Amino acid sequence: MSTPSSTPSSEPPSADGTETKTMTVTLNLDGSVSDDSAPPSAPPNVAEDASTLVEKLLAVNFEAKHLQLISTLAFGNDNMKKAIASSPLIIKLIGFFTTASDPDVETTKSFCAALRACTINSAKGRAQCRIPELYVSFLKSLKSQPENRDECITTICAVCMNDEENCKLLKEAVGSVDLKDFVDDNEERAKKIKFLEALME
Repeated sequence: MSTPSSTPSSEPPSADGTETKTMTVTLNLDGSVSDDSAPPSAPPNVAEDASTLVEKLLAVNFEAKHLQLISTLAFGNDNMKKAIASSPLIIKLIGFFTTASDPDVETTKSFCAALRACTINSAKGRAQCRIPELYVSFLKSLKSQPENRDECITTICAVCMNDEENCKLLKEAVGSVDLKDFVDDNEERAKKIKFLEALME
């Protein structure tokens, strides 16, 4: 029988002084996850030791729900982000995505959110993204999933920012592909692609 671990937190007080809700994220040893009451965009203040949560995530077979949990736990939580960056969890996360034969739109979206949460403001986290297959998979998603182009481009920016080695891997994966083909008349996306092109120079 698995023993659940919970990470409770409270949302910021509302402007009118009404009582706020409490969020509980539960990760069982069998890999099951429950997330009660609060929206997934509200990151919990991890009460349980972060390294213990990482160990449990390393022990389960990843599903989309685990990607969402990683995103929720790591976003805005420095202790969790440090624990993740000091473990092979990012490598496992990338492996889950790159070995999927044809990840669906929601899986790609969840993966991008999780990888961003683990690598933004984390040089150690970005250093674990030096896996050529990651950038090849991003290019495939850009071509096959127009609805996820913003997610992919934004995540590539997060992974390559201030990381010369990742920029080299991106450049190798892009090859003769013109990233401008994925702008789709989106002004913000065009700015991000221009930024990536500058990084690859």
